[in-house]
Amino acid sequence: MAGAYCFEVNRRRCGYRSNVPFDVPEYDTAFRTFFGEAVHEVAIVRDPMISEVPFEQSPGALGSVIQDQDGNDVDLVAGPISTEFSMSRNSAIRGDVEALLLLVDSLSEGLAKGLAESFIGSLNTVTEATGNVIDAAGKPPVEAIIEALETIELGLTDDDQLSLPSIFLNPSTYENLPTPTPEQEARIEKLKKERLAELLARRRHRRLY
Repeated sequence: MAGAYCFEVNRRRCGYRSNVPFDVPEYDTAFRTFFGEAVHEVAIVRDPMISEVPFEQSPGALGSVIQDQDGNDVDLVAGPISTEFSMSRNSAIRGDVEALLLLVDSLSEGLAKGLAESFIGSLNTVTEATGNVIDAAGKPPVEAIIEALETIELGLTDDDQLSLPSIFLNPSTYENLPTPTPEQEARIEKLKKERLAELLARRRHRRLY
């Protein structure tokens, strides 16, 4: 996913001075690590979609390059996710845990929103570049989903099962999503069986070579 974020503590604004006897750099490093991990973990809990996305630490923002339908390179630019926060000096001196928890909760909300926007933005770029966009305007939701399954490339799991894609819907759209009719369910099952047989045949063919 194209996106990166970081947390930096502005020592000057916090009122710290480099000549304070107990001003140990290791404390700053430990706090930034703890604070960043805490905000990230709470952000993941906030958003079911983000909780499905694997994350890896990197020294900086990394981008990716994909190819579009014409073979041209398309850059997925990694954009930073940033926010500002403040905590009173008195709260820090008192070791006010409640104030810290409220701060983590507030920042996690902004981080979850930023990660979701970055994730969806990357998906839009990839699908448009590769031609995997389906116009669902005016179509019943279930019919649009079936059309998507007929169009996109599916894969196999390690145990030779069909790997189905995840579908992300607006909460209000999901709540109003109708139950597939028996005919629609039959079409979906038929499609799944045909795709599974096709993929297994391809895998066996590759193994022969």
